[in-house]
This record gives sequence, C-alpha cells and structure tokens, in this order.
Amino acid sequence: MDTFTKGQQFKIIEINGTTAEAGHIYDAAARLRDVYPFYFRRLNRMFAISAANYRRGYRPASLKTVIANQREIFKFVNKGLSRNNSTSKTKRDASKHRCTIRRTVLRFLYKSGLITLSFYAGAFIWHRAPSQKKQMTITDVHHLFYVDFLKVPPDKMEITKQTENSITTLVSHDCPILKMAGIIDEDTRKMCQKVSKGPCNYFIRKLGTSIRIENDYYHIRPHFPTCRETISILN
Repeated sequence: MDTFTKGQQFKIIEINGTTAEAGHIYDAAARLRDVYPFYFRRLNRMFAISAANYRRGYRPASLKTVIANQREIFKFVNKGLSRNNSTSKTKRDASKHRCTIRRTVLRFLYKSGLITLSFYAGAFIWHRAPSQKKQMTITDVHHLFYVDFLKVPPDKMEITKQTENSITTLVSHDCPILKMAGIIDEDTRKMCQKVSKGPCNYFIRKLGTSIRIENDYYHIRPHFPTCRETISILN
C-alpha cells in the first residue's frame, strides 16, 4: 500500500470516466430487474455531479467541442483498427462482416416492401413536376419512360419491334434491382415482379389510362443478357 500511495510499482491500464460501463451487468447470472435500477442510480449520480460542478462555476462543453472531441475519438479508434487489421485474414473477415450487414439490411427493405415504396415515390415525384398534357405517340411514351424516368443510356437499350401502337425494347442498363438480387441471393424473376411491376405500371398509367407495359419475366437478367419489355397504347 505504501508503494501504491507513492505511485510506484503499478501501471495504469485504462482510465474510465462517467461513460464507462460496469462489467458485472454482462454476467450471465445478472438479472434484468437488477441491471436497470443500477443504471438509473448511476445516471442520477452523474446528473448530481454535473449539477454540483455547474454550481461551482464549471460550464458544459459546447456542441462544437463535443463534436470535435468525438471526431478525435473516431480517428484514434480507426487508427487502432487499421493497425489490428493489417493481416489479410482480418481484412477478409471485416469485409465479410460488412457484406453480411448489407445483405441483412437489403433483405429487410425488400421483404418489408420499403424498396417497392421507394420506387412508387420516385414515380410519384416525377409526375408531380409540371408538364404539358398532349396526345402522345408510342415513341413519346418510350422516351419518357426509359430516358426521362429510368435514365437508361441510349447504348443500353435496343428496340426490337415497333408498330404504331406498341414498342418492344431490350435493356441492359445498370439496374439496381439486379444488383440487390445478387446481394441477397434472390431470383430476379420474383424480385422484379414484387419491386418494380406496380411502380412501373403506376408511372405508365399516369401518362395515359390507355397505356400499358408488359415485362417479360422469363426474358430477364441474369438469365438472359437483356431484359425485354413491351409498351403499348390500347385503341
């Protein structure tokens, strides 16, 4: 004890402040009804200490200072992680972990219908923009759907059949659904129907009640090099 009071023969391993966590609450034998009261008592002590310090003249750090300090902590932690992740195996494990998280999030968004909802939102917002109503030809509809709405580059689509009232197109653009299907290991024939069929029909019908779009869910990537779709105007 004498050497300890003199600051000899010991090392400081870690310095914990008020944000430190109590290790005993993670014990498998710890009960939830004991953990929460402990945390509440701890928070009460923190607030009491803060209030006492405030009365003594100390002032809390500004938001700017808090953000700056947090950034410094992130830099320090990331530096340590980079050092620890120097081996290729650790890097592969980290990359695999990130892919797992991304796959889980995308699968949730797909199963919950949120991705479909975002497609509907895109079509709705597009139609909210002011436009001059006119009698459209099949070529007008084709341009509005593929070029203006989907932003398909001209070199990524090929018109294979066109009549006065219908047009069939093969597209091979950078499709987000194709990417997502690959990540979550879902068949595009099923995923495309669930995600884009409704929003595409909504977009087309808003151009005109007599306009239809038919997606060939057999001729679809990655089963084929391109996706085949037909737009038609009913008489």
